[in-house]
Amino acid sequence: MILFEKLLANMAKKPKFVHFDDPEVERIFLANFDKDGDGKISIEEAKLITSIDILFVDNTKVKTLNALAYTSITSFTNSQIKGMTSLEEVVLPTSIGSIGWYTFGGWNNWTVPLIKKVVMLENKMSNIPEGFDRTIKEYIDYPEGVKSFGFNVPSLNASCTVIRAKTPPISKTGKGGKGNLYVPDESVQAYKESIYFSKVADRIFPLSECDYK
Repeated sequence: MILFEKLLANMAKKPKFVHFDDPEVERIFLANFDKDGDGKISIEEAKLITSIDILFVDNTKVKTLNALAYTSITSFTNSQIKGMTSLEEVVLPTSIGSIGWYTFGGWNNWTVPLIKKVVMLENKMSNIPEGFDRTIKEYIDYPEGVKSFGFNVPSLNASCTVIRAKTPPISKTGKGGKGNLYVPDESVQAYKESIYFSKVADRIFPLSECDYK
C-alpha cells in the first residue's frame, strides 16, 4: 500500500483525535490550538485551523507535517517552512487553495534540504505553480483534479512521482529528473502518447505498480 492509501485508510477510520507522528508538531498544536485544554487535539479542533502562519519557521526539530491533513489551512508557501532543516514529510489537506512557487526550495527561496515526501490530497487547485516539487527527493503525489503544471513541474526529481489525473495535464516543461512517473492504470497509454509526457514514455507506469512505503 502506498503512502497516499495508508493516509486515507487512517482518516477513514474517523478518529476522534488527531494522531501525531511528530512530538514537536503535537507540542506546537497543543500550545496554539487546544481550545478546550484537554491535552489533545480533536478532529473538530483541527478543522478550525485555517492557517499555520509562521508557527514552524526556523524549527529544526520537526520531521513531519503530516498532521496538516486534518486541518483546514487554505494556503502553503515556502516562507512558512523557512529554516525547517529537519523537515522530511508534508501532507497538504483538501482545503488548500493556493501554494507558492518553489515551495520546497530553489533559486533565492529558503530550502528544506531533507524533504523526501509530499502528498497533496484532492483539493481546490487545478494548476501546480512553478518549481513546486524541485527538491523533493523520494515521493510526490498529485491529486486527480490537476489540469496543468507550471514551469519545470513535474520535475521527476523524486524517485516516484504520482499523478492521479486520468487525462494527462498540460506540462510544457519539467521532466528533467530521472525518477519514474505513476499514473492511473487506464491512462498509461494516454500519458505515453501525450505531447507533454511522451519524452519520458519509458518511465511511465501503472499506479497499481507503485508500492512506495
